[in-house]
Amino acid sequence: AIATDSWIQQAAEQGLMWGMLTLARLHSDRLSEQYDPEQARHWYNKAVEDGSREAQVPLGTFCRRGQGGPVNLPKAFWCFSDAAEAAATGSPALLSAAETTSRVVQDAPKPASRHHVPVHWWLNRRCKQSGSELS
Repeated sequence: AIATDSWIQQAAEQGLMWGMLTLARLHSDRLSEQYDPEQARHWYNKAVEDGSREAQVPLGTFCRRGQGGPVNLPKAFWCFSDAAEAAATGSPALLSAAETTSRVVQDAPKPASRHHVPVHWWLNRRCKQSGSELS
């Protein structure tokens, strides 16, 4: 297993998407001896930066819960809403993103000033497109 892990690590470090996703999943499995939420978040983040839609929901979850780093709700919103948009255009791997987005957005604080209304409006629009509604 050590040789395989080394091979996966090298693939991830060379920017191969399958390597980054495999390593992120390995480190995010609580039952694994290699469980390391910081490394999981790192590799999901790298995968998203390199264009992975598949990594958006897990990264959003890590950011929302503060796993492997501080809570980052703006990044979680971005990950979930982008994944929900991809799901709305027919990506079957991301269909749960719409539901996750609506749950996260419903927990968001209401706009404190008129300057935050456009963000609230945009999030509400995304939720409505996914069949939910921001209260």
